[in-house]
Amino acid sequence: MRKFISLLKLQINARYGLSNVLYNIKSDKKALWKSIGMGLVILIAMAEIIGIYTFMMLQLY
Repeated sequence: MRKFISLLKLQINARYGLSNVLYNIKSDKKALWKSIGMGLVILIAMAEIIGIYTFMMLQLY
């Protein structure tokens, strides 16, 4: 089981590690803009949800 956990950590680091992310950003500009766009979409969606929740709480109380 220890070997499996060790191998799993190695695979996760190889797939999603910081060096891999930096390499993909430098080599593929389309992936960079896709990541930036998704981040902005998530931020806007969260802001809308928080705004609607705040509006509802102010109207109820």
